[in-house]
Amino acid sequence: MKSKLFGVLVCVALLNVRPAGATTYNVNNTPGNVLGVTGFITTDGNTGFLSSGDIIDWSLTIPATNGGTAFTLTNSNSSVALGSNLLAATSTMLSFNFSSPSLSSLSFQNAALQYAVIWFSGIAFSGGVGGNQEIGDGSCSLCFANSPPFFGTEIIGTVPLPAALPLFASGLGVLGLLAWRRKSAAA
Repeated sequence: MKSKLFGVLVCVALLNVRPAGATTYNVNNTPGNVLGVTGFITTDGNTGFLSSGDIIDWSLTIPATNGGTAFTLTNSNSSVALGSNLLAATSTMLSFNFSSPSLSSLSFQNAALQYAVIWFSGIAFSGGVGGNQEIGDGSCSLCFANSPPFFGTEIIGTVPLPAALPLFASGLGVLGLLAWRRKSAAA
């Protein structure tokens, strides 16, 4: 019985293995995103330091600030630019190096309408070299909301938990409970 159950679990696990491919990171409520930008960034699945060519899709909604209006930047209405060795990806998170010594950025922007989400590095603050996040909401060319300074590396995106994982864990818990009850009843 145990070997059959184990075999079924192994088969289910192997069916859920996916080949390397695109990875989507949520940018909601992450430490390096304090200005209320919501949405996602999708990469081609590469890990390590990324280039702008590794970013294949995005949808970032900028909240209304400074009297502007909310706006969603996508790969069809905006462009992406990225300095070198700033954005690092793992299988579970996307992080930005705010303490890079040279002034550089990761930016998603629609220049014609003055909407932008930008993470900067290489800015001299009283606490040392750091960076910040800025958003432009289309209200004017110089109207950007700025975050407080960041130092070091901060997470700007995380991979969401697969929806089936909690259900799978619950099922394993129920199977464990049933096995425990059978063992207790037999004793």
